[in-house]
Amino acid sequence: MGTATIRQVISDARANEARDPTLHDHLAQRLPDLQQRLRLPAEDPLGALENFSSRYIDYVPDFLELLREQAGDACGQIDALLNMAEDFFLAPPDAIGESAGLLALMDEAFLAQRLIEEVNDRFIRSHGSALVHVDMTRANIIAHHLVGEPLASRLETLVGQGVELVASRSGLFEALRDAPAPPRQALLELPCMSREVAVDLRLEDSLAGSPEGDAEN
Repeated sequence: MGTATIRQVISDARANEARDPTLHDHLAQRLPDLQQRLRLPAEDPLGALENFSSRYIDYVPDFLELLREQAGDACGQIDALLNMAEDFFLAPPDAIGESAGLLALMDEAFLAQRLIEEVNDRFIRSHGSALVHVDMTRANIIAHHLVGEPLASRLETLVGQGVELVASRSGLFEALRDAPAPPRQALLELPCMSREVAVDLRLEDSLAGSPEGDAEN
């Protein structure tokens, strides 16, 4: 398994979506609620949500490869968590349920992306700088909304439990404190948050609050 397998899984799911549009139907059903919570274009808001979701899913293998490349001497310490992110995608836990196709991959991508974000955040706390200078927060809050409750909160809990389990078994974060920090990079922007996608949070201060907090119009 690995990123090549993840890319193949994504390709297969995209082909399946053309026959059975699971993600499209899920987003269409939730569109009225999502229009209250997210800033969407007036023209084709559903298409914008599908575009965001597609990019968010596609970015999982890219980000895993980037993390491993940038980790350098710390790669051995974080491999267990990166492997867990791959496992979330390739062998999803029961918490995801019975969704299929791209809809299932959206749930799995959210698990993997949140775990990757947690790895990066822990590295910041250990070294005072990021392992990879990519801000995941905005994209993951949007994805939380797209996955929807109560599933998104269950997946958030699963990420936290997974990180703590690996840390308790391996002494991961103590090892991270002793690993040299990678060279600083310029801040990268998630492709799924480019202006072309046209999906954003309604309020800037949503970044500091709960993903399921009330949004104002």
